[in-house]
Amino acid sequence: MLKKSIIPLGIIIFLSCTICLASEKNLKLVQSFEIQIHSNISPFIFRLVAHPDDERISQIEVLKKGDPTILQVLESRMDDKPYQNADYFQAKDFNFDGYKDIRLMIMWGATGNVIYDYWTFDPIKNIFVFHKALSSIYGDPIINYETKELSTFLRGGMVGKVYTRNTYKFMNSDLILVRQEKQDWIQEKKHFIRIIRERNNGELKTVKEEIIDK
Repeated sequence: MLKKSIIPLGIIIFLSCTICLASEKNLKLVQSFEIQIHSNISPFIFRLVAHPDDERISQIEVLKKGDPTILQVLESRMDDKPYQNADYFQAKDFNFDGYKDIRLMIMWGATGNVIYDYWTFDPIKNIFVFHKALSSIYGDPIINYETKELSTFLRGGMVGKVYTRNTYKFMNSDLILVRQEKQDWIQEKKHFIRIIRERNNGELKTVKEEIIDK
């Protein structure tokens, strides 16, 4: 039976959660998504498939709505099967060019930290291109469309009191770390130290360092 429901934070229509054979390669279809990348472009269909004996997503097949031709096959690096109710496939404009891109959660940990693989949309070639820099980010970026920045928060130990907060910005198409706030526990002194660094003249420089009592 075909099911449709809107997934928050992306124009994604959940088409089917029935596991079935996806192709002659004996793959099984895990989920299919219909996504409107841009108002001037007809919707894409993304089929997430896995090997029958493994629930990890092995690849993403990209098609156009109404056309059975597979336009692209995007290889997945998913480390383990998604945890229950995980929102592991999403479409958002991650590089602020006006077109939605896609990402797939590939790793996650007990602290809540996650890693995604990203494919940005190339409107000239009409394809999705693996983005190495975005895929190197640890964490789930918060998108600020006003400042055109991506921010992540990585939890460490001590119930999140040890952490790293990074802010990234695209500069000439390159993803650059522009600010970092890092807090660590200094065991021998029994206190935290928080260091804030900001990019200035092409380098991250310390702008503030403070001791935080336990």
